[in-house]
Amino acid sequence: KVSITGKKKLVGRSLAEGEFTFLLNKADSEFTIDSGAETIKATNKADGTFSFDGLTFSEAGTYYFVISEDNTVGTERVTFDKTKYYVKVYIQDDDGSGKLIMPRYMAKDALDGTVYASDIVFKSTFTPKPDDLMVSIPINKTVVNKSSKTITPEGFSFLLHNVGTGKD
Repeated sequence: KVSITGKKKLVGRSLAEGEFTFLLNKADSEFTIDSGAETIKATNKADGTFSFDGLTFSEAGTYYFVISEDNTVGTERVTFDKTKYYVKVYIQDDDGSGKLIMPRYMAKDALDGTVYASDIVFKSTFTPKPDDLMVSIPINKTVVNKSSKTITPEGFSFLLHNVGTGKD
């Protein structure tokens, strides 16, 4: 049995368990997806990891798969990663006894064969609504009036300055 594992990274907020779905599709040696084969699905754990577990093979050989993220599920305000990972699984019959050994796999994120992925990682970004970014900053102003004029709250204004960028 072979397990193919990966990770989901989300920038902008925390992940929820089962929030994202990943698809494993059987393919030919050119990585054309076999439309007649079953699509295997996996969802992320709270730490972002996911796994296609227990893949079984009946004979030695090289098997091909395409892994992608299911971006049809409407997770609001999330920009999905459109990367596809092209995976080769190598199964060997070491001594001719029919016992399959040394399952391993290699994933690449480009079809030209030059870029191999050390890990299968899907990265997405969450963009909050502007309303989600509003904060209340309590401000207290103490005024000591040393004149005979009446001071009202409308007589003051405050400027919030972003020190990090120098922009207001």
